[in-house]
Amino acid sequence: MKKLFYFCILVIPLTLFGASYDTPLLQISAKLFPKILFMEKGTKERIQSSIHFVIVASPANQEAARHFSNMVQNQYPEGINDHPIRVSILSAKEALGTKNIHGIILMLPPDDNLLEPLIKHTYENKILTFSFDPSLLRNGTVISLYIGKNVKPYLNVSALKEASFTFEYSFIKLSVPFE
Repeated sequence: MKKLFYFCILVIPLTLFGASYDTPLLQISAKLFPKILFMEKGTKERIQSSIHFVIVASPANQEAARHFSNMVQNQYPEGINDHPIRVSILSAKEALGTKNIHGIILMLPPDDNLLEPLIKHTYENKILTFSFDPSLLRNGTVISLYIGKNVKPYLNVSALKEASFTFEYSFIKLSVPFE
C-alpha cells in the first residue's frame, strides 16, 4: 500500500505536468496565477499601473504560450483589482532585459541553460515565478500547481526565503511546501 501511495505521489504529478499543456491545466492556471500574484504582500506595492506577466517559453511551447496568454486576457478582460493585465511572450534573454515585470510563467524544460540566470534575476528583482512543471521547483521556481482532486499550489520554501517573498497566511496554509 505504501509503495502505491509513493508511486501515485511521484508519477501522477509528472504525468499531469509533463511536456503537454492541456486546456484544463491552462484554464485553471489562467484563473489562479493573477490571483496568487496579489497574495504576495510586496507585489501589490510594486504594481504601478498594469500587471505585467511574461511567459518565457521554449520554441516547442510557443503555441501553448500564445494559447495561455489568450486565456489570461479572456479570463480578466477588465483586469484584476483595478489593474489591467498585460501578457507578453518573450525569450529568456528578452525577459532578463525587460523592466516592470510582476510575474514570469515558465514554459521551459528544466535543463534550459538560461533558466539559472533567469531565476537569479527574478530573485534580485522580486518577480514571482510560476510553472506548470513541478520539476522546475528544484531549479528555483517559486510556485507550481498540482491539479488532482483538488488544486494545490506548491510553494518553494527555499525560494521564498532567498527572494524574501511574503504571502498571506491563508495562501500559505492551503499550499503544499516544497523544500
